[in-house]
Amino acid sequence: MKQFPLTKEQLIVLFVAILFWMFDGYETYALILTIIPALHTLLPPSQIKHISLYAGYLIASTLAGWATGGVVGGRIGDAIGRNKDNGDHGFYI
Repeated sequence: MKQFPLTKEQLIVLFVAILFWMFDGYETYALILTIIPALHTLLPPSQIKHISLYAGYLIASTLAGWATGGVVGGRIGDAIGRNKDNGDHGFYI
């Protein structure tokens, strides 16, 4: 198998992608750490018994937003920003 070394520009792009992935992970971790105290403050006392349900909905909606943004942003990037000579890979949503 032939190996292709990465150029300097490719290494920079890889580093930036890893950096942004790390920020996204931190954002999710910060949400998980702060969601229960925030919901204790925001919810009325009668709703405190459902706090884990609300926390689950909020975390799930965050992850669903990531997925939706990735698909929509990817399709826009494919339509606008990529070279048309790359070919059609048959993936449409």
